[in-house]
Amino acid sequence: MDIIQDALALMMSDEGSSPAVLESVKFTVNGTFTPSAGVDGWNEVEVEILPNLDTINITTNDTYTPPAGTDGYNEIVVNVTPSLDTLSVTSNGTYTPPAGTDGYSEVVVSVSGGGGTVEQLNVTTNGTYAATSGVDGYAPVVVNVQPTLEELTVYDNGTYNAPANADGYSKVVVIVPPETISDIVTGYLTLFGSFNNEKYIGTAVI
Repeated sequence: MDIIQDALALMMSDEGSSPAVLESVKFTVNGTFTPSAGVDGWNEVEVEILPNLDTINITTNDTYTPPAGTDGYNEIVVNVTPSLDTLSVTSNGTYTPPAGTDGYSEVVVSVSGGGGTVEQLNVTTNGTYAATSGVDGYAPVVVNVQPTLEELTVYDNGTYNAPANADGYSKVVVIVPPETISDIVTGYLTLFGSFNNEKYIGTAVI
């Protein structure tokens, strides 16, 4: 005999006792619930709790947390591009990007004197570039290095690092479901051993 039948039998054990007053209920939020006044319990419990997710568009490097009242993000669009400057060089020296920039998108070198053979260099990937045989140097040097980004779809909580062949993610889609109804039923059976006259949605048996 299941828990509900045991409870009913206990309520009916005294001669002349009234039958238990039961009703159905549906829960859509987490919490602790007790039957309403005049009701002894529930003969049907339906649980349907969904996460409250938001979307976010990211254009700068930072750490982002979901806004108050939400559980997380169901879509994260990442579009972080480097801040590049241009440089015109007329004398030999070492040049570093100004504060607030990540590098140079174009370097134009025009150093007079010395003669020699110079060629234009177009750079699209990070690295060290030395003059090739027969060339004394490069002028101009055009730098156009773009980050390598991929899209990521996430089905489980965790930490996701960019793969070796990418700098980061341009789009992160988060699809992490709440606790499944199967987990709820499994917990119920663990506590009470069996159930009957219970109605659940999802993958549980009705």
